[in-house]
Amino acid sequence: MMSRSILLVLLALCIGCGESLEPDQTAENIRLGREAAASAFQGLNEGNIQQYLDQIILAASLRPNHPQIEFHKTRAFVLNGDTTSALSTLEGLAEMGVAMSLEDPVLGALRALEAGRSVEQRLIQNKNPVQTSRIVFKGNDPNLQPEGIARHQNKWLLASVHQNKIVWEDGSLFASTAPRSSMGMKISGASVWAANTSTPEGGSAPEEVGHSVLSEFDHATGALKASYSVSDSLSHWFGDLEIGPSGEVYVSDSNAPGVYVLKNGVLEPLVVGNPFSSPQGLAFSKGTLYVADYSAGIFAVDVVKKTAHLLKTPLNTSLLGIDGLYAYQSGQSETKLVAIQNGMIPPRVVTLELGNPRTITAVHTVDSNLPEYSDPTLGFVENDSLFYMANSQWPLFSPDASPADSLLRQAPIILGFPLK
Repeated sequence: MMSRSILLVLLALCIGCGESLEPDQTAENIRLGREAAASAFQGLNEGNIQQYLDQIILAASLRPNHPQIEFHKTRAFVLNGDTTSALSTLEGLAEMGVAMSLEDPVLGALRALEAGRSVEQRLIQNKNPVQTSRIVFKGNDPNLQPEGIARHQNKWLLASVHQNKIVWEDGSLFASTAPRSSMGMKISGASVWAANTSTPEGGSAPEEVGHSVLSEFDHATGALKASYSVSDSLSHWFGDLEIGPSGEVYVSDSNAPGVYVLKNGVLEPLVVGNPFSSPQGLAFSKGTLYVADYSAGIFAVDVVKKTAHLLKTPLNTSLLGIDGLYAYQSGQSETKLVAIQNGMIPPRVVTLELGNPRTITAVHTVDSNLPEYSDPTLGFVENDSLFYMANSQWPLFSPDASPADSLLRQAPIILGFPLK
């Protein structure tokens, strides 16, 4: 995946997407939402609070359930004297699970109202940890910075961003991926597949960042069997991958942006560009490839027609900032999704119920704001349980990280919980 700091900036700036099904208007609405937000902030800076309100409402209509937009909409309502609408918007943020207080100078005025104090308590309570998982593994190398994980013959494999390698649970080398970082990872048959990208955190120079390959390793020896790249001049950032039912390999690219599929030894585009903004996690179920877009939500991709459509979400539900995404079967072979949402404040893991057509009907928080968290990232489903990396610690490995930051690094922690 892209550097965590860069992704959070993109999450703040890429504001807007649509729900139109034919064709999907996500990319266009992101552009229009960005323009509306810029106009809103311009009005605020120039003291034109009516423009601030009008344009932030427009941005919110283009990108519903966007926490940052809703935050600014609340401020704009207060500045324009509409405390009723401000409180209603804050209630929506509390319902989303956003954790915050009313320390903002503008929002602080709402504390004079009983309703304002009440909703602030709900927002503060959203910081309270929710835990279903348990610790299933603790590593011993605080400088590893693992992003993806897998398990082979009851032994953990960890994919390192910082050290450009894949290691066994005891720290011994499985495979070097230098000069590229190791990101998402999957085991299929006799192969370990990995998404490898040159990153600043892995020591790559700026001109090298954006070089990506899909690598196939022998799971018995760690030997590189093959590597695949896209034959174009674009910058690519392969972050995660998924194995299809016939053994085809899908890989997400947050730079291009898009999803590629490996067929007959060639990495070819499945859906690239519109409507994607920043694809991350991938999950295949019953002929549909679900794609988590960090700035837009979750898409359903028809792998035959090569079309993608954004799933509708319930009111006051935000599915931005999803990194890992996984599918599992519940009940009468009903497909559900589980998502690792590290772009949310606080970060959390949620399960998602699906409906037709192209709808998420319910969102349930499983883990939230755990003490083990420091950028939870990717994982895998095995034996009806999800296992995931709790602390990839991207900011602590940034090229801008200070010596003090490096001393805060901790050894890897893997969490797990039953899905049924």
